[in-house]
Amino acid sequence: MDTPEISLSNYRELEKDVHITYGYGETPFGEALIGFTCKGVCYLGFIDANRDQIFNHFQEHWENADRLHDDLRAKEYLDNIFIKNIRYPLVVKGTNFQINVWKALLNLPEGIVSTYQDIANFLDKPKAVRAVASAIGKNHIGFLLPCHRVIAKSGAMSGYRWGIERKKIFIAYESIKMNINQKRCAWVKMSEPIYISYHDNEWGKPLHVEKALFELFSLETQSAGLSWLTVLKKREGYRAVFDNFDLQKVASYLASDVERIIESGLVIKHRAKIEAIIQNAKGFLQIVDEFGSLDNYFWSKVDGKPIKNDVSDYKRAMTTSNISDEITKDLKKRGFKFVGSVTIYAFMQACGMVDDHENDCFCKN
Repeated sequence: MDTPEISLSNYRELEKDVHITYGYGETPFGEALIGFTCKGVCYLGFIDANRDQIFNHFQEHWENADRLHDDLRAKEYLDNIFIKNIRYPLVVKGTNFQINVWKALLNLPEGIVSTYQDIANFLDKPKAVRAVASAIGKNHIGFLLPCHRVIAKSGAMSGYRWGIERKKIFIAYESIKMNINQKRCAWVKMSEPIYISYHDNEWGKPLHVEKALFELFSLETQSAGLSWLTVLKKREGYRAVFDNFDLQKVASYLASDVERIIESGLVIKHRAKIEAIIQNAKGFLQIVDEFGSLDNYFWSKVDGKPIKNDVSDYKRAMTTSNISDEITKDLKKRGFKFVGSVTIYAFMQACGMVDDHENDCFCKN
C-alpha cells in the first residue's frame, strides 16, 4: 500500500476558505462518513450506533468550513480507497505537534503494532508519551492515518474513537495481508475482514468471561436461519441496545425495551428473537444461582477442557453432538428460546468447548 502524503497546510486560520464535500457509504469495515477537499481526504469516521456522534465530530472539527453533502461522490471515494487501493493526500487540521505525531503514524508498517512510547522516542521526545496519546486521540482520519497501529505498552488496546472491535479488525486485516498465504478454515470468506478477524482471534478459542459468554450465546440465537456474518456485522449494534450484554440489566428489560430495540434499527428486526435474549437472560440468572457462573455451567459439560475433533473438511464436521443435545434439553426445560441443538453446538464451537478448526488451519490446537 502506498503511503499517502500529509498536506502541511495549517487550516487553523484559513479554515473559512476550505470547501468540503462529505457523505456516507459502505466499506469492508462498515458504514463510514468521509469528507474531502480538492487537496485530499480531510475526514474518515466509521459508524456503528453512533452516526450522530460521528457527524457531530466531523462538523465540530471543520466547524468553519463550507460543507456540501454528496453521497454519490462519497461512495466513489470510499470505493477508490477500499476496493481500488487508491491513496489520496490527507488534509489535516491540528497543532504542529499533532501533525508531527500523525506523520509518524505513517511510518508504522502494516501488520505491526507500536506503542505510544515508541512514537515519542521516534519524535525524540521520550517524555511526551501522554502528549503523543492525546494527539493520536485527536486523529480525524481513521484507518488512513493508522492510529489503530498504536497500543499501550502493556499490550492493552485503550479507547479508540471508532470502537475497540474495529481497531482489532484493522490490525488483524493488515496482519492477514502480510500473511495472506496462511492456511485457514475453508469457511472463512477472505473478502470479509471482519470474518477473518473473527476466525483468527475468537472462534474456537476457549472463552470463560461471563459477559462474553452471554453475548456470544445471545448472538448465536439470532443467527437461526441467517448467516453468522450477518449477525457479526451487527454485533456493535446489539451491544449498544443490550447494555453491552449486562446480564442483570437485560434480564430486567420490559416490553418497552423490546420496542426500543426494534425501533433502533441496529439489530435484526425479529421480535421473537429479541424477546428470546431477554427470556434467556432470566434463565441464566437462575443458572448462575445454581452453578455459580455461566462458565461453570457450560464448561462442566466438557470437564473444563476443549474437545478436539478431527476435521479434514468443515463441510463434513458435526453440527450436533450428544453434549449439545444434552444442553439443549436442559435449557428448554428451563424455558430458553431459540436453543436447538445445532445452535448450541455452534455456540460450543465458537466459545472453544470444541475445537473444530480444520486440521490444516493454522488455528488448530
